[in-house]
Amino acid sequence: MRTSSVLAATGAAALLLGAAAPAVAGERPRVDRWKVLEQRATVSWLEQDHDDASGRPGTVHTGGMLVEKAYGNTDMFGYLADWDCEPGELPGGEGCVLLTEYEIATAGAALEVDTRSGTAHLTGDVVLFDLAMERPEERLTVDVHWTSDGKPIRSRVHHSDLSPTVKVQVHQQGRTWGGLAAAGTVGGMVLGDEPGDVTEHGLWSDDSRYFFWQRGGDGPPDDGGGMG
Repeated sequence: MRTSSVLAATGAAALLLGAAAPAVAGERPRVDRWKVLEQRATVSWLEQDHDDASGRPGTVHTGGMLVEKAYGNTDMFGYLADWDCEPGELPGGEGCVLLTEYEIATAGAALEVDTRSGTAHLTGDVVLFDLAMERPEERLTVDVHWTSDGKPIRSRVHHSDLSPTVKVQVHQQGRTWGGLAAAGTVGGMVLGDEPGDVTEHGLWSDDSRYFFWQRGGDGPPDDGGGMG
């Protein structure tokens, strides 16, 4: 998984402090402000498919996806494994044999999050890369919904780094939704239609605001502003 937004913000602040060029006396201070909205959704599944409804090899399919959206772009990290299991057996037991294992990446899929209702929708295509490099790339169409009780848990984080010539501040407001459910389709696999086939799900949104000040002759300002 990727580094969390708070850690990334702290690292960005340290990088700016270390890379800032020496200011020349009498110059006007450099001031920058910018915003980043990061949203994430997760889903994992264990799909029993003894009647071959999905059209995939084997009788059980396990997988998961972490979907991240920032700067208007959607990225995806995930996996899919096809198993041949005896009736009543699940992966991890002696009655199952791993047939194929893939990495999942986006191939045009997009995540849309409605923070007011606490819902999200992933649609588009994903590509599968065979980890054994024995099979060609495979594309699947995804259509997955996340729904919640609409009541997020809110968090706020403030981080500040200060040197004699540079000040960096990060204000972050996060939301995590509970009472969550996920359902939809990944290729021919139908998620959420049977109890227990969705094994994990999550939905988060982080609104971060950054303030950068580099000394040009005066002392640093008191504050770069809050979340507002």
